[in-house]
Amino acid sequence: MKTPVSAPRAARKPLSILLAATLCGAVLSQTGCIEFNRQTMAYRHDAKSDTLYIFQEFRGIYGADKKDGLSDNEVQQIQSVLDGQRTFFFANWILEFNREELRKWIEKPPDSPPSPESEKAARKQYVELIRLLLDNVKIENDPLHLDNSEQLAGTQRVTIKNLSRIVKTANDTIHAFLQTQAESVNEDKAKLYRAAVKKRMKFIRIDGNRISADFPLPRSIYESDFEKDEANREFADRFRKAGGSLGHRNGTVEYRLGKPDEKITRLTMDVHSQPYSPNVLEHLRKEHKILPKFEVAAALEKFLRPRR
Repeated sequence: MKTPVSAPRAARKPLSILLAATLCGAVLSQTGCIEFNRQTMAYRHDAKSDTLYIFQEFRGIYGADKKDGLSDNEVQQIQSVLDGQRTFFFANWILEFNREELRKWIEKPPDSPPSPESEKAARKQYVELIRLLLDNVKIENDPLHLDNSEQLAGTQRVTIKNLSRIVKTANDTIHAFLQTQAESVNEDKAKLYRAAVKKRMKFIRIDGNRISADFPLPRSIYESDFEKDEANREFADRFRKAGGSLGHRNGTVEYRLGKPDEKITRLTMDVHSQPYSPNVLEHLRKEHKILPKFEVAAALEKFLRPRR
């Protein structure tokens, strides 16, 4: 079952792998990628309106495939971002929302071999989740601009409505897929999956401004993917330094963002240390206006300001 959640660098997307493998039973593919060296994510959860407001800032945007110019995949990717269909959460290491791929998956789900009724029910649940996301996630781009280092930068305003329903449906979807996956994984995983289903584990939770994501995972796999893998370990350390939390306890890998009583949660993370290339800037300047500067702080404050 092919997943509509894609990410370009397998070594730094452990949470995406966990969620996508559970929801879709697929291995994520490698594609051309637009990168950025630093990201700031600021968000506010408005419990009264059941809405999550996220402000994204990307600095040092470049194409990683070629030193000169962009690959075809990178051109397509930057266009999908400009069209307001795509946003990234720490270089896909946590998650990526790609509206076009989700829409295509809904319109024409990939072929799959005959499956038991439990898996058909799980796929139906997943379709419901995708439809909810398509109906309730809105991405708006601010003007592209140069940052203080004269590097290409951009900001996005992401609005997620009906948050509680999305979270509940996501949890129900993961439950459904864990039930089917428990029959085809090794006994260590199967035992944790069955226990999570039996106790109706809440994999995703929102408590004030704290976002929690938990997933059943054997300790041995956590150590292999998060501690022994150098790229993932370094990325996890940067995630923690930015203010996030990542650990393993009682057979569960645990992610945390924010605190319940925070009005606005901010995380700034150095995503890459590779040299910046102006290749995306040069490509976009042919048809788009690039502002010499942009008041990011003012835009953030205005978007995350409580609505009256």
